[in-house]
Amino acid sequence: LETLPESLAKLSSLTMLSIGANNLSCLPSFLADMPSLREVHACHNRITSVAPLLPRLAHLEVLDLSENPSALSLSSGTGETVHGHRRNGGAGERGGERSG
Repeated sequence: LETLPESLAKLSSLTMLSIGANNLSCLPSFLADMPSLREVHACHNRITSVAPLLPRLAHLEVLDLSENPSALSLSSGTGETVHGHRRNGGAGERGGERSG
């Protein structure tokens, strides 16, 4: 699999996406439009950069990019970097958002 079908974006309740062991060279931008998505496991692909998309993935708690090319660029250009394979949540609280 070299690209993900855009129809995945219609899965509004999807919380975990496992797309490992494919031939993906990038993460699709529609992942940023899936607010319920908390985990993306994209290991063993050909992904070389997530920098343009990273600032829009603040809702992710886990972004697994292991076993992708060693030139993988994780810097968002805003000083934020994903360390290892776990990304700490963005604006929302881990484990759910508080109301009030």
